[in-house]
Amino acid sequence: MYITNLVPRADAHRHPRPSHEEAPSTSPKDSVSLGQGLPATPSFLRINSLNPMSGSSEQRPEGDYLTPEEQQAWREKLGEEPLRKGEGESEAVHQLKSFLSQRELVNLPEDGDFEALTENAVKGAQMRRGLPQTGVFDLQTRETLLTGPKRDPLRLTPAEKELWNESFGDKTLRRGTNNEVHVKHLQLFLNERELESLVVDGDFGRQTEQAVRAAQLRQGLEPTGVFDQPTRVKLLDATKNVVDKSASHEVVKERIQEILRAEHHRFGGQTVNENGSVTKRGRREFESGYDKRIGDYWKSIGLNFDGDDRDVPWSAAFISFAHKMAGAGEQFKAGPAHASYIRDSILAKKEGRTDAAYIGHRSSDRAPQVGDLIGRARQGGVNYDNQPTSYKSHTDLVVEVGPGFVKMIGGNVADSVTLTTLGTDSKGFLNNQSRYFVVMEPNNLSGDEFQG
Repeated sequence: MYITNLVPRADAHRHPRPSHEEAPSTSPKDSVSLGQGLPATPSFLRINSLNPMSGSSEQRPEGDYLTPEEQQAWREKLGEEPLRKGEGESEAVHQLKSFLSQRELVNLPEDGDFEALTENAVKGAQMRRGLPQTGVFDLQTRETLLTGPKRDPLRLTPAEKELWNESFGDKTLRRGTNNEVHVKHLQLFLNERELESLVVDGDFGRQTEQAVRAAQLRQGLEPTGVFDQPTRVKLLDATKNVVDKSASHEVVKERIQEILRAEHHRFGGQTVNENGSVTKRGRREFESGYDKRIGDYWKSIGLNFDGDDRDVPWSAAFISFAHKMAGAGEQFKAGPAHASYIRDSILAKKEGRTDAAYIGHRSSDRAPQVGDLIGRARQGGVNYDNQPTSYKSHTDLVVEVGPGFVKMIGGNVADSVTLTTLGTDSKGFLNNQSRYFVVMEPNNLSGDEFQG
């Protein structure tokens, strides 16, 4: 069944944070991770960066590189001074966020604030290039990114390959092997790169063997189920397995529902009433195993937090994960901020656009239906008619509608994946329209018309 391939089962997990947020206020952990819980180790990630702009274009390595003129234009936009967290808003930081969005494929808020999300994105770019993971956009980082290729989300960089290679150890792994550390890393790799759904327990059992066989078949290798050296090399060089992008709008919409329900079940089925009170407690973001699952949500948008980064809200990463795993097109503005897709949906409605993933209706104009996103602001001065480019917000996705209620699933609600119930009037419209100001109707989730 489709969802089996998409939603890995949880192991088990650990520690407390406030409820759903969007804009982090303090710094995350100093380390970033490759895979679930796999620390990047700068000591063996010292890889000299290649300047592809020297010589003819025929001599350049494969990849999408900036021309010398484009490099210089970015140098002027980014400036000469190092950019780091906590120095206030600036135009240079605004340009850095634009650069990271375009070249590192990380969708950051469109402002000039160097916050924890931007620091994490810089660390991720440094990690992929074998640079010290300082989170500071210094001249070395700038020149490495300007002269290097655009990030390929489907392939590992040399630094990432080296990191994974060391994590697997130097021995062949096969069924019956109980080397907890190395087998755990293999299970993590198969979940992340092959979209498997293995329990990460360090035990090379039947399911891990089957996952290795499936990966070998995909790469044209003999399906022995043994993770030997040829298999290791082939999988590290291979492109990441991807979700089928050819599905129709309705299929993607159904997949999103499946993923949300599966994640809600995985986290113990937590429920919250309209007043925000927990009526059934589920598993929480900081518990062992569940923190790493939240790391999967972050990795889907190119960032390396997890549930232990309790000052960094993950609700938008959760919604983005569901859309990406379901095969939604690029017209869905996935990223760490709900405001990106709320704003796009409202603009699409006002401008009469048909290319948007969702069309944003006033909550007074549309009774929520299954598949709709319901949005609200978490700061003053924001409403349907006043949409800044970046603001604190939250959305949940409707999974059930009945007489007098709607039920919706969202992330980072009372520290978990949660089913929230809202009241509706006799016509199905939300009772609390001043709080929930937008109902976003699914419009073009597959993006078929716009894939050239």
